Amino acid sequence: MKIDLHVHTNASDGKYPVEEVIKMAYDNGVRFMAITDHDTVAAIPRALECAKNYPDLTVIPGIEMSSHYPGDEVHILGYFVDYTDEVFLERLAGMRDSRVGRAAAMVKKLNELGMEISMDRVKEIAGDANIGRPHIAHAIIEKGYLTDWNEIFDKYLGIGGLAYVDRVKITPKETVELLHSAKGIVSLAHPFLISDYKKVMPEVLEAGIDGMETFYKDFDEAQRKEIADNCDAHSLLKTGGTDFHGIEREEVYIGDSGVPAFVAEDLLKLAKEKGRI
Repeated sequence: MKIDLHVHTNASDGKYPVEEVIKMAYDNGVRFMAITDHDTVAAIPRALECAKNYPDLTVIPGIEMSSHYPGDEVHILGYFVDYTDEVFLERLAGMRDSRVGRAAAMVKKLNELGMEISMDRVKEIAGDANIGRPHIAHAIIEKGYLTDWNEIFDKYLGIGGLAYVDRVKITPKETVELLHSAKGIVSLAHPFLISDYKKVMPEVLEAGIDGMETFYKDFDEAQRKEIADNCDAHSLLKTGGTDFHGIEREEVYIGDSGVPAFVAEDLLKLAKEKGRI
């Protein structure tokens, strides 16, 4: 049985609609998964309905939220969130609106750098999804300015890039607390993609974070062991996934990050203890 607790759809910045994502996952042997779109739970109702077509597949409602730490972005995963909670949805709507303003500011910077990218086209590419940097990258590629995703993010759209613009400032602590208020079980996403995750840990531990993403697609065995040891030291869950987007760049295929079975067992156990299921 394959497990993937970090999967995106086109409700945020993934390529495929949720129905297709679930079929792809199931066909690849995934039997326990979470839909974790960026700052939105829009795909969750359809995901749960679609899962009914696969009796031996468990799909749990999730989200990946972005927070700000001085000089860095910290992503935080929530599992078993109450995707109908009105206060939570209002907060997400505010974040969605801020994404549009941020994207417009990045497009303006690209225009000033000689890349004639249209905000209207970025919106068309995003469709009904939350606008994200991959949609801007798609527009850059479409216009023929660059073709390599890594170069686009490293030089222009990543932190410190020539066209980078900060998002709305919500701290990791505030994010953990928001997810807990929506009844989520909370895990620090891909710690080694943070410039120094150990600096962030005191803040998220104080907020009561429940776990850390240990079995992430790009982590080698030494990195996985370090995160696992930190989880053990602080009595945290170990989570894991591929961070699958399906966009035009090399990435680990959905379900293929080697998440062990105990991850699903431990998450379900905690969910039951907390009354989430």
